[in-house]
Amino acid sequence: MFFSGLLLFSSDPDMYYLNRAFLIKMIFFASAVIFHYTIHRKTVSSETPPSSGKMVACASLVLWAGVIFGGISIGFVNPGLNIHL
Repeated sequence: MFFSGLLLFSSDPDMYYLNRAFLIKMIFFASAVIFHYTIHRKTVSSETPPSSGKMVACASLVLWAGVIFGGISIGFVNPGLNIHL
């Protein structure tokens, strides 16, 4: 998916770079990856589940849902940062 995403982005970078939904998706994606390799990984690797485990799981789901909905909304937002109806 990483390579196909790069190939898709390279086909028309201005369309994606100027798209607000794409920028939101990339912010959520970077946040989700950082969250996974820091807080989520530390919580999962502990022997006894901490009391904050459910909150960490919910935060992870919200971040990845933001990536999904950001990707879906790319098609509905014009590259000029205008929403067309």
